[in-house]
Amino acid sequence: MADDSYYDERFLLGRRLRAAREKAGLSQAELGTRLGWTQTLVSKVEGGERRRLDVFDVRAFAVECGTTLGALLAPWTPAEQAQLDELRRRRAEVESEEDSWPS
Repeated sequence: MADDSYYDERFLLGRRLRAAREKAGLSQAELGTRLGWTQTLVSKVEGGERRRLDVFDVRAFAVECGTTLGALLAPWTPAEQAQLDELRRRRAEVESEEDSWPS
């Protein structure tokens, strides 16, 4: 995923989505049924693996979980920003190590 500059942000958004789903008391399968998605797709979205997720998908997710689009897309909290910074630092270390491997 070295070529994917938004992976870490999607990972954090996925954590927010998962927390909203769990707070609503829904399983991935239940939410998937409500959204017309598979449980696998819900899992990929929550895991940050889905590259393309449009705002209407996030809004539908929010509605089904009893929250708002604004709550899910709000600026990162200080704790989330710290986590994002750490994820980026680790990714940079891994990429640096990979660059130093003999060809």
